[in-house]
Amino acid sequence: AGGLIPASAGLNDWFEDLQRRYEGGGAMTGLPYPWAEVNRVTHGLQDGELTIIAGRPSMGKSIAGLNLALMNALRGVNVAYVSLEMTTRQINRRCISSLASVPHDWLLAPDREQESYWPLVSDAVRQMKAASLLVDDSSGLTAVQIAARLRRAHMRKPLQLIVLDHMHDVRLPGKRDARFEIGDIAAMGKDLAKEFGCPA
Repeated sequence: AGGLIPASAGLNDWFEDLQRRYEGGGAMTGLPYPWAEVNRVTHGLQDGELTIIAGRPSMGKSIAGLNLALMNALRGVNVAYVSLEMTTRQINRRCISSLASVPHDWLLAPDREQESYWPLVSDAVRQMKAASLLVDDSSGLTAVQIAARLRRAHMRKPLQLIVLDHMHDVRLPGKRDARFEIGDIAAMGKDLAKEFGCPA
């Protein structure tokens, strides 16, 4: 399937999308980030596009990706979060900490001095149960395995956002220069974003 077609063949679809964005009346045309200034600059995460959050180690990339996934899942967006680094228990603990505004340290080692945190945690758990957040915490996955798992989930219920944490932990066959490996993983993300019609 596919092949070269006149660019004009897609103009009707493009124009309808432009009208829909205009009628929306706002600057937000994609799925929102949890940060207003980023939304102002990017207009949100756009369908079919790949976004990479880069930074030095321990700068908060995983937390940023998780907050992005959680915020959209709480809004009813069907989100797939693939974590090659954190376990589901760690993911839930960080989500509850963020939602309840309860210190992460207390969730690791709860003490009796802060009984007031329990109602906040209970409310956050209720919100998490209602969120449309799918998590895969399997370690050592290859790019092909990740793509297959995401396609299977997409067949059950269309995915509207894919978050992968961390790109450099994806296993690829053969050992090559890291920049080529990252390029292959980014290409997989871009392909899935286009295939599913959602941000990745």
